[in-house]
Amino acid sequence: MWGQRNVDLDVWADALGVHNDADAIAELRKLCAQLQGITSELHKISNRLPDRGRSATYAEEARNFVGTAADGLYEANDGLFTIAQAFGRHERGES
Repeated sequence: MWGQRNVDLDVWADALGVHNDADAIAELRKLCAQLQGITSELHKISNRLPDRGRSATYAEEARNFVGTAADGLYEANDGLFTIAQAFGRHERGES
């Protein structure tokens, strides 16, 4: 999905508060690391939910929502990685 879009790198650079490709890549890597940290925290939450007894049904539903959130963060991470790759190609003078 992400790779099929044209990317306006100047808009991304402005949003990231940077003025060159290398700094944009570094900022995107920081964002990816933050997303990975949040995903890790979601997994910890999921692991703390009960898996037996009467509460298990509610916990399973909550676990599904947590899993959906984690999946969205994985997708966002992939997208940011794709943008970072675009900056890398631009830095090398590739299209």
